[in-house]
Amino acid sequence: MSRPIRLFRKKKQWSWLSKRFVLPGVVNAIASDSVKVVLDANVLVSAAIQAGSSYRIVSAWLDDNSLDVLVCPALLAEVEDVLGRRRLRKFVPTGLADLYLATLRRIVELVPDPVVVEAETRDPDDDYLVALAREHGADYIVTGDKDLLEWAAQRPPVITPAIFERMFIGPT
Repeated sequence: MSRPIRLFRKKKQWSWLSKRFVLPGVVNAIASDSVKVVLDANVLVSAAIQAGSSYRIVSAWLDDNSLDVLVCPALLAEVEDVLGRRRLRKFVPTGLADLYLATLRRIVELVPDPVVVEAETRDPDDDYLVALAREHGADYIVTGDKDLLEWAAQRPPVITPAIFERMFIGPT
């Protein structure tokens, strides 16, 4: 058994990375009746930094396969870009960020980047998430991004990590 890798500053908070996915041969099969969701890059990054709703959502996804998370190369590249920023190194050291990204790459089933990205939201950088969700029939987009949360024509619905957690993960 590998030694746990400490992800957070507090001793009692340990990453699921060392418990499950650093070990070789772990396979993550998606349940057929799972909720199909797009987790925005801010949710995936937040899960690596702190033990809040985003962390619990990603942990549930990795632990019990209850979510069908849609990830495309553009989304993975955005997560990699953000985790590679110097100001985040005090929260997630480079080696741990690389391990987190390698874990995500190993367990996700990448879907192609959206072909057609129409202008939908206030922030054009968010439009690919809407296109990704629509092309693959996502039930929800989970984000902390106000441009998406305040978008009037929410199809599919856009909700915060805290609301998603209450709806699908359960009480903490």
